[in-house]
Amino acid sequence: PNLSPPFSVMLTALIARYVSYSNFFITFMISALFLNICALTRLYQHFYVNREKSYRLILVAFILINLFYWPTFMNTTFGQVALILNTLVIFSYLSLEKKHYLRAGFFLAIAINIKLFFGIFLVHFLARKQYRAFFSFLLFSVMLALIPLCFYGKSIYQGYLEVLNHVQWYSVNWNASWYGFFSRTLGETSHRFHSALFFPTLCKYIYYLFFLIYIAFIYYFSRKNANKNSSLTFACTLSSMLLVYQLG
Repeated sequence: PNLSPPFSVMLTALIARYVSYSNFFITFMISALFLNICALTRLYQHFYVNREKSYRLILVAFILINLFYWPTFMNTTFGQVALILNTLVIFSYLSLEKKHYLRAGFFLAIAINIKLFFGIFLVHFLARKQYRAFFSFLLFSVMLALIPLCFYGKSIYQGYLEVLNHVQWYSVNWNASWYGFFSRTLGETSHRFHSALFFPTLCKYIYYLFFLIYIAFIYYFSRKNANKNSSLTFACTLSSMLLVYQLG
């Protein structure tokens, strides 16, 4: 089933009307690779401002390592959106470093309308008292999420919620979230995989407990380091998305 939010589905449906699958796949992946290279270049320049001759060689090596990284290869092969998300995250981070909070919120708003787990950055912004980024992220997210309403009505949201209620792969081994781990250990009613134990209710309650504890930790950690290096709290929040979100 398609687990993309309505905004992402709307864009895909719009493109599918005018472009064939093969042409779109090639165009999308070339564009994603190009944007990712641009984002990686800007990220490297942010940390290393040296313009000596060795600078270009190290930059090229940095980009090649990222492009030949196994997840990058797999995402490119299957036409996944990870390269686009990586670009959005990098541009959002660089905007935050320059205190361009509205821009940072806009980039993350696009990201959350592709994958919902970026919502954890609301906690990050709130804890660091970056209220402009918080409200920018929230406002742009709602605006983008409501655009499909103009074209498809509320049925597109009802269909999305229906799909979310029929996920059957929580316990697959590539689901790195806590819910994935607990469903593989304690069992979960919606999947077709066998686990050693079968306590689905306990599985959900333990997950909810870990979810609340970790959200509190992200808030505490981001608040404690609010006046220090923002890269640390940003990286911590970013890596936490896979653990907290049920779909990993």
